[in-house]
Amino acid sequence: QNTKYSVLYQKVLRAPSSQSSSVSPQYVSGTFLLDLVIFLQNMFEVPDGLPMPYEIIITDHDEEESTDSRAVLTIDSPLSSNPCDTCLEVEVVGIFPDSGDTSQGTSNTARLAPTMAMVVVKKNGSPFTAKSATGGLFEASEKRIIQSLDRGLQQFEEGRISIPSHLRDDPIDDFDEIVK
Repeated sequence: QNTKYSVLYQKVLRAPSSQSSSVSPQYVSGTFLLDLVIFLQNMFEVPDGLPMPYEIIITDHDEEESTDSRAVLTIDSPLSSNPCDTCLEVEVVGIFPDSGDTSQGTSNTARLAPTMAMVVVKKNGSPFTAKSATGGLFEASEKRIIQSLDRGLQQFEEGRISIPSHLRDDPIDDFDEIVK
C-alpha cells in the first residue's frame, strides 16, 4: 500500500523563548515536543463558520490496529463522500539541532530531547481541483483551518500560549527517568 500525500503546510518551530528564560534548559528540552502535541490535541480548535464542517480526531497510536500514520491529529469533514478527499493529517517531527562539541564538559541534555520541531499538514492524494461547488467549499475550509493552525503555532512559538498543568502527565519526572 503506497499512498501518495500532498504536503499542504509545514512550519519549523523553536522552543518558546519565554520558557527558556524562566525555566531550566532541561525542562524546556524535556517538554517542548510534549507541549506542542498537547497544544495540537487539546487546545487547537477548528475555526467557526467554515463553508464545510470539519472536526478534530485525536489519533490514538495505542490501538491494536496497524497503521502507517504518524499523525498526532486528524482533521476531517463528516460530509465528504470519500474521507480520503478531505482528511488532513497533522504530524510533528522532533528536530535535534547540532548543539556543537559536547566533549568539553558541557551538558548533553540538548541531544536527549528536541528543541525544535516541524509541524506538517498533509493530505491523501492531490489537493482539490475545484471541479464542483463542494470541492471548492472543502478547499476553502482547508485553507482557513491551515491559516488558523499557523496563527496558533505562531502564538505557541512566541510563548503566548501556556499549557495548563492538568494536561501534562508530569513530564519532568518522565524526563528525569529517561536521563538516568
